[in-house]
Amino acid sequence: MAGFSVVGVDVNPQPNYPFEFIQADALTLDPKFLASFDAIHASPPCHAYSDLAKRNGNGHKWPRLIEPIRKMLIRSGLPYIIENVDGAPLLHPVVLCRTMFRVN
Repeated sequence: MAGFSVVGVDVNPQPNYPFEFIQADALTLDPKFLASFDAIHASPPCHAYSDLAKRNGNGHKWPRLIEPIRKMLIRSGLPYIIENVDGAPLLHPVVLCRTMFRVN
C-alpha cells in the first residue's frame, strides 16, 4: 500500500495473504528469482530460539533455519532483513518495539 510490490513465500498455504503468494520452501528458490527483487525480508520460524523452547528444553526439536536463510540471502547480494525473536542467532540485531512508532 506504500508503493512496494510484495511477494510472500511460505511452505504452507496462506489463503488470507493479501499480496502475491508463492507456496514453496524459500530455501529452494531459484537465485535468478531472488535477483528480481530490490530487497528481501525473511522471517524464518522462531520455535528453536524462543524463550518457551529454552524453558522447556526442547529447542533442539525445531529446525534452525536462520543460518541457511542468511547464507542464501548473502549469496543473493541483495539488501536483506531477517526478523526473529530476541536471542536468535542474528548478526548485529536491532530491536524495534511498538513504542518506537506513532500509531494513530
